[in-house]
Amino acid sequence: MFSQYFGQYLLNKGLLSAQQLRDALEHEKNTKVKLGVLAMNAGYMSAEQVEIVYRQQAKVDEKFGEIAVKTGYLSESQLKKLLSTQKQGHLVLCQYIADKGYMTLSQLDATMKEYMDSRNLNIRNLDDLNLEKLMNSYLNFGDTLWHKIYWEYVSLLLRNCMRFINDVPVVQVERVDETYYAEWMVSQRIFGKFSMFTSFASNSLDALKHLAELFNKDTYSSFDEYAQDGISEFLNLHNGIFLVNISNNGVVLDMAPQNFSTGVKLDELPECFKITLTWIWGTVDMVIY
Repeated sequence: MFSQYFGQYLLNKGLLSAQQLRDALEHEKNTKVKLGVLAMNAGYMSAEQVEIVYRQQAKVDEKFGEIAVKTGYLSESQLKKLLSTQKQGHLVLCQYIADKGYMTLSQLDATMKEYMDSRNLNIRNLDDLNLEKLMNSYLNFGDTLWHKIYWEYVSLLLRNCMRFINDVPVVQVERVDETYYAEWMVSQRIFGKFSMFTSFASNSLDALKHLAELFNKDTYSSFDEYAQDGISEFLNLHNGIFLVNISNNGVVLDMAPQNFSTGVKLDELPECFKITLTWIWGTVDMVIY
């Protein structure tokens, strides 16, 4: 995730072009081997065991290694060894940028220091930079009473993007005070002790289609019913895991069926937020209230 945000920073500063950043992030993504693959390659886990852990991740908000240790597929020492062999994404990204001559290593080092300072992430050893600290520098829902719930919901979304589409967006949070309009929207209501409206929305069918393709690991010629189902299922899966997390705190919630709509206008919105999710290939909004 750090690579995505730092890369976006380089793009916004005009230090990389969109194509250069796309290539660098794609290289970094393909270079960092998933933990399940490493575990199979080391002979620690079978393919069947890896698949079991992947399926479990669709139900609970836990990392691959946490589940594998809990189920007895990996020991703590084996997990530590595997984690140490995973390449650090930001180093792969920076090395690729330097090798291509887009920036020098000294320029990258200076820019990273500048970036870390601008986000109050004064950590020189990025091994110590956890996901929560990074997200705290971006997810700000002001003084709303829903701050904690919204933070938990969106931070979980970013973790689920890592798990299920292997492509983490840059996030911008904006309060919607009057109206919100989108050409296309997939929504789902959460209800129970409290109620919540959740949705993926966009004015670009290409962006929604690509998100569905990443989730379903498939390709579509158009935003057809299969692509719509893919977006709907990603929202439903995310909300399902959110409900499991909430239930662990003694709050029981339920979900209504997903709804796909066109030409949607939302108004008179109580404490509504638009979370703009920007990937190098497009932008999708998460609208919640």
